Amino acid sequence: NSIGSAATNSAGGGFTEQRQYGYLTQLQVGNQNKRFLQVGVRVDRNSSFGAQAPSFVLPKVGGSWAISEEDFFSPLSGIFNDLRVRAAWGTTGRSPNPGDALQTLTAAAFNITGSTGAGAVLGNPGNFDLKPERGTEFEAGLDAGFLNGKVSTELTFFRKTTTDLIIARPIPPSLGFNSNPLANIGSVLNRGVELAVNAKMINRRNLTWDVRGAANTLHNELTSLGGVLPFNLGAGGRTLVGQQLAVLSAKRVKSVDLTRGVAIVTDTLAPVGNLFPTLEWNITNTFTIMRSLRVTALLDAKRDFSIYNNTAFFRETQLVRSNVRLDTTLLSREQRIRRFGPFVSEVNGSAVTINDAREAFIERGDFVRLRELSATYDLPRFLLDKLGKRVQGASLTLALQNVKLWSDYSGADPEMNSQTGAFSRQDFLTLPNPRTSILR
Repeated sequence: NSIGSAATNSAGGGFTEQRQYGYLTQLQVGNQNKRFLQVGVRVDRNSSFGAQAPSFVLPKVGGSWAISEEDFFSPLSGIFNDLRVRAAWGTTGRSPNPGDALQTLTAAAFNITGSTGAGAVLGNPGNFDLKPERGTEFEAGLDAGFLNGKVSTELTFFRKTTTDLIIARPIPPSLGFNSNPLANIGSVLNRGVELAVNAKMINRRNLTWDVRGAANTLHNELTSLGGVLPFNLGAGGRTLVGQQLAVLSAKRVKSVDLTRGVAIVTDTLAPVGNLFPTLEWNITNTFTIMRSLRVTALLDAKRDFSIYNNTAFFRETQLVRSNVRLDTTLLSREQRIRRFGPFVSEVNGSAVTINDAREAFIERGDFVRLRELSATYDLPRFLLDKLGKRVQGASLTLALQNVKLWSDYSGADPEMNSQTGAFSRQDFLTLPNPRTSILR
């Protein structure tokens, strides 16, 4: 028995080593159980940074005030049973993965004098000056309770500025490396409002109705590229100052010349649709009937975002096996030219490929979904007694998930994403979320 006679006689392995040091100190003080102040600082150092990167300091400060505990608040106690305001400011840091700052080589086979030998090619040039991505955030809000606890709400405003973004920066292919190095590029602004409400709509002996709702807005904007020219990011995204980070882009159709049978498009990539929803909300209703039957329904939605329908693009422009492409009666002549071209530049009339002019395949993904509908029945005491004295409780649940979807997206599901990257929202031959039923 020898290794050489085995079906598989080669193996490989690898490991990564990372060292991270952190120091954290925090102080919290309170006054009369009404006013609270918290200050802290964290110092980090990580071996994943470039050799030239120093330790980074992350301070924070926050406070809250229980206004409803103050004597002057008593005239409003009939409306507010609890009211607290809060604010916080702090900084965050994000580290790259182990080895991201290092120059790497990739194993490759070479033909040397008629025989194959082991060798290496350039992998990633690395970046010895790679620094942590830093964020500075301020948030303020209030927590309130109304009507003797029947209604409670949380309202928060946040604003976060992130600088020295850790992003893969494109480099010229002529340098010989097969992947792009990470670099600290530009800054991003995120701001929005978060709202959560809990309400007990009905509270009777044999019927209760509880409602929980939540919503949040998001304004995401790339505010600077630090002098770097715009580049592609993610699946169909691009870094354009003043737009969302990795906004879905294409050369957009300006007009259609039916006489020549061409679509005239912009000379440069322009924003088409947001990668991140600007509004998300959800609402949960729970009914309890006769204290033994609970019915719950969860409805949620996302608005103002887009998805690159690469499935339709592939079927209509590569395989050409789609009814939209083959059946000429489904679209008007102008619609077909807008979708399939030919495309020419508005500047010099030169031909533009459909890979650049794919605006028609970047679709709005807005949706409302009945995500879950369930009913739970708690078995009555007389049935539990028949099961034995040791049985303290039992229930039967029927749950339906992904019950109903309302959306104008032409694909199967606007929440599908065929890639796992942070800057990707692409549907490419991906199975949709299944509709499931669970009985337990």
